Amino acid sequence: MIYKNSRKEVVFFAFLSTVISVCGLAQADGFASIETKLKYDSNLSQARFSPDQVGDMATVLNMTAGKYFQLSDFNSLTVKGDLGSEIYNTYHGVNNLTLGGSVSLKRKWGVGLYQPWTTFTLSSTRLDYNNEVRDGWLHKAMISGGKRLSERLDVWADVSLQKRTQDHHIAAEPVYPGNAFELFNKVASLNATYAFSEDTFLMLGYQWQRGDVVASTIRESIYHSAFESVTTAESPDTVFGAEGEAYRLDGTTQILGAKINTIIFQNYVLGFEYQRFITHGGGGNSYYKSVPAVSLSYSF
Repeated sequence: MIYKNSRKEVVFFAFLSTVISVCGLAQADGFASIETKLKYDSNLSQARFSPDQVGDMATVLNMTAGKYFQLSDFNSLTVKGDLGSEIYNTYHGVNNLTLGGSVSLKRKWGVGLYQPWTTFTLSSTRLDYNNEVRDGWLHKAMISGGKRLSERLDVWADVSLQKRTQDHHIAAEPVYPGNAFELFNKVASLNATYAFSEDTFLMLGYQWQRGDVVASTIRESIYHSAFESVTTAESPDTVFGAEGEAYRLDGTTQILGAKINTIIFQNYVLGFEYQRFITHGGGGNSYYKSVPAVSLSYSF
């Protein structure tokens, strides 16, 4: 997999490097982490019909590094960069490399552990797939807020606008645009963390996403008629078969998630997680999937 440079990418990473360099002139605390994960996606194709639904196992690697700046008693700034990779066992077209960065400004509304806080975050991530029709950018603007309710319980929520671009517009049908992976969504989530002990934590999350969703078919057949009247864009999706197609639909996705993290040795954390995706697309095109995973991370 080769990372494909463009003028926009060069400008983005030059900007990110400049921000980190300028911030580096001020007093700051650095941080970094690396995470490996093994996950299984029960409906990788995000297909409505069972003959088109395929599952696959993936090995995931995520690395994060950044700096934290205490601007005042109540305000702080975090600048970080992220590098990620997913390698699938069977469907190598969805193997991907991601590289991105974010800037977050946090305000704590008082002194003490139990004071509420708010954060505003801007981020951009480059998406590079083995299947070039999926290549593009993911841009986010997010506002978060939270509060510690007790020694063991933290809660927080966030709302965001998310824009995913698509570099190569490839039409599967002349009558539809070829940018099925170009998406815009409004996202809201509610999360909680409960500490069973100093070493073990339970995290619960719910996310609601409204806007564009993508569903794929493996073979062009009678299934095409299910999307014909409601699709807003259509692109070839040969990852799952030579006749595969991806359809962009107006829809809503809900994600339910749970994760248990436990510290096994100093800064090493073992995690077990499960996510359930429930998507309702236009024209009754609903699809579902489950994603269990086990992870091991190290922070320094």
